[in-house]
Amino acid sequence: MSEKYFSENIFDYVNNNLFTLLSRKDKRLNYELLDLTYSYIKDNENNRVDKDDLIDFLIDHIKTKLDVEIDDDDDKPISIKNPSEIVHYKLKQFIKYGWLSEDYGNDFITYISYTDSAIELINALRNIIKRENNELEYGGYTSVIYRILRDFNYDEGTSLIEQIDRNREVLQTSLLGLNNKIKRYIKKLVAKSDISPEEILHELTEKYRKQVTLTVFDNLKTKDNPNKYSNEIIMRLEQLLEQESVDRLVINFVATKKIELTSEEVSKEVEHFFEDRIIKTINFYKTINETIDFIDSNNAKYLVNAKNILNFILSNTKDVEGEINKTLKLIKRCKSINDNDLLVEFANIVNISPIDDLSLYTPRFNKNKPNQVELFVEPLSEEEILEAKNKIVLSDEYSKRNINQFICAKLEDIFEKDKSTSFKLSEIEIDDFKTFMKYCLAFAYSEAKDMSYKIVKLDGYFAYNEFMMQDLRIVRK
Repeated sequence: MSEKYFSENIFDYVNNNLFTLLSRKDKRLNYELLDLTYSYIKDNENNRVDKDDLIDFLIDHIKTKLDVEIDDDDDKPISIKNPSEIVHYKLKQFIKYGWLSEDYGNDFITYISYTDSAIELINALRNIIKRENNELEYGGYTSVIYRILRDFNYDEGTSLIEQIDRNREVLQTSLLGLNNKIKRYIKKLVAKSDISPEEILHELTEKYRKQVTLTVFDNLKTKDNPNKYSNEIIMRLEQLLEQESVDRLVINFVATKKIELTSEEVSKEVEHFFEDRIIKTINFYKTINETIDFIDSNNAKYLVNAKNILNFILSNTKDVEGEINKTLKLIKRCKSINDNDLLVEFANIVNISPIDDLSLYTPRFNKNKPNQVELFVEPLSEEEILEAKNKIVLSDEYSKRNINQFICAKLEDIFEKDKSTSFKLSEIEIDDFKTFMKYCLAFAYSEAKDMSYKIVKLDGYFAYNEFMMQDLRIVRK
């Protein structure tokens, strides 16, 4: 394996069971107690606390919980109900698994402190929660990078490049996690048991776009769109990659970090320090619009799927009520009907399947079906099959052949008007979404050998309604 991708193993440095407590049945209780313990220790100036005081503090917390279940080292339940016994058992586990450290002071008091690796881990877990509850203004990171580059000072070159790289990394990481964040919001909303499906549906249709996460993301697509600055950012970063600029950055690096360029190899390493960060930022801003479009597309899928499930639940509720009413009527007059009829109606209620991920695609009621059905199909000749296939292809206006004809017709119109053999997408009028889709497919089909045109990608972008697309020049072959 390349040394570039080689990494050391975390378990060479931490307790092998450090993560065990966060993957067991009582993981929620473990995290609560570890988080409370960390807060309690942080409030102490010496970063350690008297073990007896910590036990009293945690006992008070356990007393507020109605039902506490804990597990032993084999992840099996233990029947301990006394709060004091629970806390003592948990502290013993935390020490054993490398989260806490126990030592004895000269005053004969037992002290508890967090281990160094556990401090890093608990802060990382807290940051995940903090990031969920405090939304980022994504547009701010791009504007900071733009201002740094606009007023770039080579005397502070090293720290400025590091600041650009940090802002790019935070924005990139945040965007990568945004899809899952919105997906979790929708899933949690659909799974709420304290509000009705009608209220959830109203929340998704009326209030969905007003959610903080989505408002921020919408701003990223509109007023905070990085496209306002991306071309300027890319241009200025490419200027910093010129050898004269790199040499000036290296001089500042040597002065800032107080190192000596003892060899050609050291000099190349310093150059690579800058080039790596600058190229990563350039590549990020070259593809950021595709990233935003991808997130937006996925969000639309999550929302449609959630609405379909809720609409299905609502319609299914009416069906269940209808079955219950029919059965009650049968019970009321059961003396005058055959018992088998009643059993059939009860079966319709019993066999109603639960709502789950697959229920949209499965029948709601079990029905008696014949074991076999006789079906005669007259065989078709090969000529008839071929003719049917050709008709299907010709009737598909989005087929490769029809898209080629559409583009050829457009090129003919352009040639008749101004004798030009090409046109830019941004300069033509797109009447409707169907036409927009044809141009998108023209780009997808353009590499095929039998197409009568070729496509050249241009630097700019153009907008059609809410869609943003890279500008293209379509040229007759």
